[in-house]
Amino acid sequence: MIRTLVAGKLSKNLSDDSRTGKPTKGTAMSRTTTSSNEMNPAEALFWDCVAQLYEIDGVVESTMFGFGCLRVEGQFVAMPADDSLWVKLPKARVESLIDSGVGEVCAPNGRPFREWVGVRRLDEATWMNLLRDSIDFVRP
Repeated sequence: MIRTLVAGKLSKNLSDDSRTGKPTKGTAMSRTTTSSNEMNPAEALFWDCVAQLYEIDGVVESTMFGFGCLRVEGQFVAMPADDSLWVKLPKARVESLIDSGVGEVCAPNGRPFREWVGVRRLDEATWMNLLRDSIDFVRP
């Protein structure tokens, strides 16, 4: 069975990292939440993972559909949505993750995104690998 994810309520961007107090690179807006206690577990894990990626050139916080996301060199990479990680990957990888049951179709407004997959399993190592793979995929 393939489930479809539709974007729900997400946190917005911070001008500084409330967990470390350090400024974030390239922040487009301010996140409305001020601590990981106010985020759902997927949002907290997403932003914890993102904090580990700022050392990569071109990685910045931004917005997608008005919600916080990660971009690299202007390209969308990932965002927390519906208690999961939405991440952009090659179509074949997306299909493989969906077929294996690890991923779900991302379909905001009922329109599936072919190069996006949602991963609900809250696992930092898995999410970090997917985020790094996405950065490699979208980087020009």
